[in-house]
Amino acid sequence: MKTPELSVPKTVTDGLTPEQYRVLIVDDERLVRWSLMKALQKANYLGTVAGTAEEALVQLRASTFDVMITDMRLPGIDGFALAAKAQESNPTCRVVMMTAFGDEASKERAKQMGIAYFIDKPINLADMVWMVQRILK
Repeated sequence: MKTPELSVPKTVTDGLTPEQYRVLIVDDERLVRWSLMKALQKANYLGTVAGTAEEALVQLRASTFDVMITDMRLPGIDGFALAAKAQESNPTCRVVMMTAFGDEASKERAKQMGIAYFIDKPINLADMVWMVQRILK
């Protein structure tokens, strides 16, 4: 089944103030990006989306982020390489990694890299917002 085409803004800025937390959402599934963006927007976070790791790297060079939520499997650069680059360029950026293909080796790798949460898809949006809130406390 093909994912429906959704209009996903690159950045949500309506009514937000500059001191709000910034979250980068990276997933090759448009519906996942859109859903996470909407959930974080309702929780009053400033969200930016990227469909590939390469797009995310452009965003990471242009801005700083407090949290990055990324899929583990992405076309091109995978989520682990992206997380390493994000942590290298912005050491205070915390990472949440999600995957539909989690195994013990991946969980251990995430733990060794200091990834805050490693979660299985499908994700629960309320749980994801809670994780972001917990990371930022």
